Amino acid sequence: FNEDGQFVSKFGEYGFEEGRLNFPNGIAVRADGSIIVSEKSQNRLQVFDRDGNLIQTVGDMGKRDGQFNCPVSLALDPYGYLFVVDMINQRVQKFDPELNFVAKWGVIGKEPGQFKDPAGMGLSWEPDWAPTED
Repeated sequence: FNEDGQFVSKFGEYGFEEGRLNFPNGIAVRADGSIIVSEKSQNRLQVFDRDGNLIQTVGDMGKRDGQFNCPVSLALDPYGYLFVVDMINQRVQKFDPELNFVAKWGVIGKEPGQFKDPAGMGLSWEPDWAPTED
């Protein structure tokens, strides 16, 4: 959609193969216009150019670094690092701008720093702002 709310274009077709989408549920747009899509049913990320052509596929099912079990939310930082909420694995994974695994954190639980089925995230670069729990 453009700034006036008019439909401009779409891409993607249903399917399981690389380049097709099955239960896409997270999206992040890079500064270069490429689009990263998470698919929770396929346990992968797919990167498309602005015309919808597949550039790269990252991840598969599993618990190891760079693998996913239901990636549900994406966020990019100003430096191009990607953060992925990996719901069933109860963690967040961090990838560099080339989508190489960098770090992970989180375990299941209810204490600070622990997760119970995380479903989304947001990033803020304002140093004086932070969410609080009552």
